[in-house]
Amino acid sequence: MASGWNETWERVPKSELQGGQGASFLATWKDGTNGRVFVKELRRPRDAKARKRFRREVAAYETLNHHGLPNLVADNSIEWEDATVPLYLVLECIKGDTLARRISQDGPMPPESAVACALGISGVLEYCHAEGVIHRDLKPSNVMLRGNDAASPVVVDFGLSFNEGGDDLGDVTRTGEEIANRFLRLPEAWGNQNAISDVTQLAGLFFYMLTGLEPHVLLDHNGNMPHRRDEGGRLLRAQVSEERQFLRLASLLDRAFQTNSAERFQSAADLRVAIEGLLAPVPDTSDLEGLEAHLDEVLDQTNRAAIAATTAKLGIFVAKAAALMNGLAESKGLRPLQQGYVYQPGSVDLALMDMVATKPPPYVRYRFELRGSLDVVLKVDDEEIWTGQAATDPALANAVQRNLIESFLKAEGRP
Repeated sequence: MASGWNETWERVPKSELQGGQGASFLATWKDGTNGRVFVKELRRPRDAKARKRFRREVAAYETLNHHGLPNLVADNSIEWEDATVPLYLVLECIKGDTLARRISQDGPMPPESAVACALGISGVLEYCHAEGVIHRDLKPSNVMLRGNDAASPVVVDFGLSFNEGGDDLGDVTRTGEEIANRFLRLPEAWGNQNAISDVTQLAGLFFYMLTGLEPHVLLDHNGNMPHRRDEGGRLLRAQVSEERQFLRLASLLDRAFQTNSAERFQSAADLRVAIEGLLAPVPDTSDLEGLEAHLDEVLDQTNRAAIAATTAKLGIFVAKAAALMNGLAESKGLRPLQQGYVYQPGSVDLALMDMVATKPPPYVRYRFELRGSLDVVLKVDDEEIWTGQAATDPALANAVQRNLIESFLKAEGRP
């Protein structure tokens, strides 16, 4: 059995911190060397799932080596399968405040400091994602500022991390179990194993650095993104007074906070480039060269590639719905009707008509939308009638054909 942490270290009085799955505190080496360390003990030692998560966190620290991550000093997580062994890990002690403490004490950061901090975190994420590790729980309390320097952030607490390569621990987060991040709750929170969510939470941290406001949700009850809400917009405007730079920032956040993850920044590198561009010189539009530079900037901000990818994916489902209608119409001796081109990706207007009828029936709009990075939702009159991932799903065929028949009977006055 591995020895306990207290054989080598001694707890620092009144240094306790509370985390999601562990009790944490500072400790010193009993032999008086090497300064302080950070110790984390598993709070629920007999919880099998918690023990798996604890082992996964240690595995992340074992895998990663980056100046923006704490170094692993010691652990006994190899004993994770033995419920009688209290688990612990020991990390280097990062000297400095958390991002949460910095903002609560000093208020929003100047734009230059916020940019430097966000770029530092993006570098950590780029490295982690390249190594197949997704953090899944980025928030102000999980970012330390080494030496209280905003340009030297350290990302901590990998308790909910996911390793894309997999391991013998199995699926620590069950399908349908929510990954709770109250700082910024995302639509794909259920079963989230997507690096895009880390990138979106980084954008949330950037917004928080500039305003001191926690975004919580992508859209509020009025359908407004965090920076489009009254207080968020006012605080950002106070930070960035130059109109063109403010528009750059608003455009960046517009893309970052899309509910459809396919339309957000797809990687930490993408977001890093956009953040770097915030402080770039504003092009002089008084001549053609400057005007073209401004046009290029605007086109880059529209995220055309992501929109095209979304349109193409949803187009497969639109075509499937039309094919289902055509097949049903042929089998029943009815006339299939499809409305002309609709300027809305993922939407199509369909109806069935009796061959002897002289007046076309009302069309029904079938609207497909992406939910998260994998799921597609079909709505009719804003009511969800199907959710899935494949256009070949038999349940989709059932939902479309059933709705077509019900709509036809209703139009014929025989509901």
